[in-house]
Amino acid sequence: MKELLARALLDDELRARLFADPGAVARELDLAPAEARALTRLDHIAFEQRAARLRQV
Repeated sequence: MKELLARALLDDELRARLFADPGAVARELDLAPAEARALTRLDHIAFEQRAARLRQV
């Protein structure tokens, strides 16, 4: 899960897919049900802001 989130912060395409269909991404990566549910609760705006800050570094 941590690896997925770290990748999503740096990978625009993965991040877009993650927020468009978190269930599909969870199935692709064979995540546990609890992890799949956690993806649906991510704060999209906060996640995008963090990704933008990383791009500035």
